[in-house]
Amino acid sequence: MSGPSASGDSAESETAALANEPSIYLDLAPAFTIDFMVEGRQRYVQLNMSVKSKNAAQIDAVTLHMPLIRNSLVLLFSSQSFDELQTAEGKVALKAAALDAINGILEQETGQGGIDAVLFTNFVMQ
Repeated sequence: MSGPSASGDSAESETAALANEPSIYLDLAPAFTIDFMVEGRQRYVQLNMSVKSKNAAQIDAVTLHMPLIRNSLVLLFSSQSFDELQTAEGKVALKAAALDAINGILEQETGQGGIDAVLFTNFVMQ
């Protein structure tokens, strides 16, 4: 029987093959700078981030769709609470939301996600 399980086996073997590949990192430069108004004072967050994947095609897709991804991330970052971003939990939640946003765009544009992690390489709040 080669029906639906054959395509499932193919996807599983591709995933298994990728598991043996080295991770690839892509810096999402330039840094994101977001301004917040907190109790009448202007505050800023500057955030450098990279993405990690074992799938070179999806790293290329991130580069191709970078304007759409950056737009989505700017909107995401701008919607955050400055106070929550000062906590470890807030940063972890933001990383998860950024990963979901990036993979959502890749699924929409390429039919698959493929980004394994979002890494904050610099996070400055003032």
